[in-house]
Amino acid sequence: MFDAGESGSDAAVCADPTLLKSHSSTERSGRVRGLRPVPDQFTADLPPVLDRLVALDGEMRRLEAERAVLFREAERMQLTEREFGHRTYRWWAMVCRRSNAEGRRHIGAMRTVRRFDVLDDALVAGRIGWQHVCLLSSVSNERVESLIEPFLDALITLAEEVAFDPWAREVRRIVELVDQDGPEQPDSQRSELRLTPLFDGTVVLDGVLCGRDGLVTKELVEGEARRIIDEHRVRGDEPPSWPNCLANALVRLVERGATVTPGGTGVRPDLLVVFRPEDGGFSTLDGTQYGPSLEILDWVLREGSIRSLEMSSGGDPLRMGSTIRFANAAQRVALAAKYQTCAFPGCEHPAQHAVAHHIDPFDDVNPSAGGPTDIENLLPLCLLHHRVVHRDGWSVIVDRSRSPGHSRLLITTPSGREFTLD
Repeated sequence: MFDAGESGSDAAVCADPTLLKSHSSTERSGRVRGLRPVPDQFTADLPPVLDRLVALDGEMRRLEAERAVLFREAERMQLTEREFGHRTYRWWAMVCRRSNAEGRRHIGAMRTVRRFDVLDDALVAGRIGWQHVCLLSSVSNERVESLIEPFLDALITLAEEVAFDPWAREVRRIVELVDQDGPEQPDSQRSELRLTPLFDGTVVLDGVLCGRDGLVTKELVEGEARRIIDEHRVRGDEPPSWPNCLANALVRLVERGATVTPGGTGVRPDLLVVFRPEDGGFSTLDGTQYGPSLEILDWVLREGSIRSLEMSSGGDPLRMGSTIRFANAAQRVALAAKYQTCAFPGCEHPAQHAVAHHIDPFDDVNPSAGGPTDIENLLPLCLLHHRVVHRDGWSVIVDRSRSPGHSRLLITTPSGREFTLD
């Protein structure tokens, strides 16, 4: 970290950013521990291939600066929301075949550039790259923005002299120093878990449980795993491997916990599986596809149950007419099974968590005069796109002019752009 001198302290560095500005490159390399400038010999008399690599980096920085300006203008004018109904990062990720996470990083970094003019100037001048801005964006928050601003000139100069990784470490140290009294992120917010389904029904678990989450989970799962081993030994069977016992213990605990409410009342958890007769496989309502599996089929037959459904006078749970305002459980299941995601083109929000939108609006004053709550008149839309289609100038209609049973959804934007969904 930056050294304030023999009589100084780390905290003194935070109060006096001029310590970074008052030294030449040679002096700074001796005063900043672990931060050494890139040797001049590494950039002199380069072979053509390496010289071109360095030149390309300069060109990429210029392009990154231009992209930041374009992102900023698109956000300011809300172009993608008005033209396509999507936020800027999501539209960019779709069109450019990039990840949503990368798009969100670009938007966050763009806002950081907009907050600090000195970063904008340095980016345009090629003194820093986009990765420097993204790093500053990721470590900044409302508590420290004003505190790190005095360091930015010096950090930009430092970025021109040292490699990125040691520069990034130094930025993080400065943020830790100036934010030493700020609230730390709770352990529960640092825990994360990813569930990746495979086609054969396997699900890969990967993640980190921090603090209390990790302690409690480890003790409970290992305790249940030991009970599984004891059960096998009582029966005279050879116990499974320890990793297999841990996996079975986790499933047991999840199933057991899903059958009671926080108050201790017994419940029957909803876990809906759709059978695909065309190939014998299964799907869940979030669109996850599983191949044929006798084990899953056996579980469905043993554990599945028939539920009562809200019916119309004709006995049809999917066509309720004007008798109800909001979609019933059967309609929501049918919408999720049919669409799997939000019906707005390009949206990947799970349909099971979407709003059931009436294509022909329901009339709250005179229900019989409005659109019916029938499955043909319902569309799953996430909250964002449900708001979008209700804005002035947007329209959603169904073209039923084609063959019976085959309709097409037409979405028109205020500018006249049309999207279709078969």
